[in-house]
Amino acid sequence: MLYIRCGCAWGLAWLLSFIVQKIDAFSLGKVLKQQPNTRLPLYSDSSENNRQESFYPSNNRRLLIHDIGASLFSTACLASTSTVSNADEATSSTQYIDASQAKITNKVYFDVRVSRQDGSFYVRDDLPDTPENQVFYGKIVVGLFAQNAPAHVEKFLSYIPSSSDSLLEENPLPSYGRSQFPRIDQSTGLLWGGKIPSLQVAEYGGSSALQYYGRILPASLWLERDRDLRRISHNQKGLLTHANLDLTPEFAITTRRDGTELDGRYTVFGKILEDESSDQFLSLIQDLPTYEINRPTSTDGVVEDAASVIYNAQRQFFRNTAKRFGDSRLDKTYEGKFLRRVEVTQVGVL
Repeated sequence: MLYIRCGCAWGLAWLLSFIVQKIDAFSLGKVLKQQPNTRLPLYSDSSENNRQESFYPSNNRRLLIHDIGASLFSTACLASTSTVSNADEATSSTQYIDASQAKITNKVYFDVRVSRQDGSFYVRDDLPDTPENQVFYGKIVVGLFAQNAPAHVEKFLSYIPSSSDSLLEENPLPSYGRSQFPRIDQSTGLLWGGKIPSLQVAEYGGSSALQYYGRILPASLWLERDRDLRRISHNQKGLLTHANLDLTPEFAITTRRDGTELDGRYTVFGKILEDESSDQFLSLIQDLPTYEINRPTSTDGVVEDAASVIYNAQRQFFRNTAKRFGDSRLDKTYEGKFLRRVEVTQVGVL
């Protein structure tokens, strides 16, 4: 990042110098056109007050350009150095603890269900009694850490409807009670949940907001502003975490014991409380079939790094382009998406 900013600063200074030179060349050509017999000196003479000195940029102007370039360069370097130093200081000063040391302040339950392989939930007697044709119903209980992640817990609870909210059927607010567990990320081991249908990020007036069935809802980032909080490390299964600098209600559940590489990019704010139903749900969902995208491979079956980078860049470009044209089919096919429906039917505070 430091090299990029410094290079941009020098590029800006060079562009400024180029523009000034073009202006001087234009002025010189204009004078020569009006006075073709004018004799130009090799250097400008500062001791003589003649017109020929205006044909070339003065030394003062060149020094000014040089000073501007040096100033831009120094500012970019200092800003980058300060940013890196602040980031390093913030990372080094952050205290991470084990989830067992955190106090559970709130409890929330999720009633969940997993469809058959054909996506159905209703009773059917015409299918063989196999695991793929069985509907799973269960309940998971979540414990929240409001002392370690108060802003995240507050945001999370805002999507848990109260009994009075059930009266707003004509104009409902987004709720985890109508959410889904859409996918699992095999690279990080994160099971993603909290995806609310028809809730999406929209840009209005240069800022981001949430749009839900045509309604614009103000939204802020899930961000802890108190740097003295003791953060919880991603070092066990069943932790609830949320991506930093994200304003959507989508959260993730860790499915691996060692996920400390997520520290700093995600914030843990709760955990799944172990019981038979929760264990069955997590065990089942990790074995569900998922949608896979074919990647470029070499003849020996090894994914080539360069080809993979190009492939991912092209895929992301076309996905972004399609989104700009309103193609909603992108939400139906993506890597890691479950091929069976995993839905939440009801949520509540215990």
